[in-house]
Amino acid sequence: MLKIHRIQFFNFHSFIGCAEISFAVDKKNEEAFKDFPSNAQDNVFISPIAVIGGEPQSRTNAIKCIIKLSEFISNAKHSTTDGEALLKTHPMSNSKTGTASIEFELNKKLYRYALEFDNTKICIESLHAKNNKFFSHVFARKYEHSKSATKIKINKFNVTEKQMLSMGSNLSAIAAAAQLGSKLAKELASAFSCIAKNQSLNTLYTLPTDVLAAADLYNREEPLRKQMVCFMRMTDPELLDIRIDKYPHGKPNDSKTTHMPHCVRKSPESSIAQKIDFMWQEDREIMAVFALMSKVLLALQNGEFIIIDGIDFASNKKIIPSIAKLFIDKETNPSGAQLLLATNSLDAIKYTPIGNMHISERVTAQPFHQSNFV
Repeated sequence: MLKIHRIQFFNFHSFIGCAEISFAVDKKNEEAFKDFPSNAQDNVFISPIAVIGGEPQSRTNAIKCIIKLSEFISNAKHSTTDGEALLKTHPMSNSKTGTASIEFELNKKLYRYALEFDNTKICIESLHAKNNKFFSHVFARKYEHSKSATKIKINKFNVTEKQMLSMGSNLSAIAAAAQLGSKLAKELASAFSCIAKNQSLNTLYTLPTDVLAAADLYNREEPLRKQMVCFMRMTDPELLDIRIDKYPHGKPNDSKTTHMPHCVRKSPESSIAQKIDFMWQEDREIMAVFALMSKVLLALQNGEFIIIDGIDFASNKKIIPSIAKLFIDKETNPSGAQLLLATNSLDAIKYTPIGNMHISERVTAQPFHQSNFV
């Protein structure tokens, strides 16, 4: 189970300076978050929620940096055959390279991952694991300009240096080692692929396919459907239930079926419940929350990391704080799932420690140094 402690990046895409997003709880807030201890460090507590506020485009850009970094770590190539780079430096920066670092825990061990890149290649990449009091390298690779070649050191990664060099340097070392069969690399790649997958960047612009995918999940997982209905009834008192009904799909003799959601509401004319044929007749916001909650509830169930953006425009102001509350309550978040929420909602901010609230703006700052990690 992956838990993020902090993420830093410098000269990364639209950020010309240094930015940090932290889930680590400071001493003043430890008592409030005592239900969410680190599994890798004693007397350290990890917040289940961090908030990025500020101008909408800027905070979305911060989230995109995290997603692109997660994609690279898990399996995406840095540069494609047409020369397009996944990891880019800011076009107006004086620095030719960008950097990123993530401190996280996985399977009760603390790790530090660090990366330095330019628009054509990976310059430095390393992963260190904490053993007792000190960090030691799992791998460290560096591009040597004088030789136009990459050097790599491996320690307890279940692959050889020769094997790693044969994979080239366009993939992350974690993704390359995963393809070579390293158990640890496979676990790391899988964990970071969940970050890239568990995202909702344009929450209110839900497609019909998103609604149908959510309906399929709720049909398979009745407990999740009940939790979804309970949540949506808290934010919409007129709603009684959301049923998932099965309909034939395809030719008359086909066995294929489609699961369609139906909202059951109180009739305005009487106390008798009225069934609305399809969710498509509902407000678009209802469909968006229906689809979003399928991701939220799965993340809570599995203790995963999820990113939500684009929800500030919801007309129902109960939605954002209600989602935040699910993560800070140990009863609804027993596995310590984490939420990175892009919002300016004051109601959501009140559930978040001050040290885990971030205003996304372009500021110039000193970059963190890769020499601390490699």
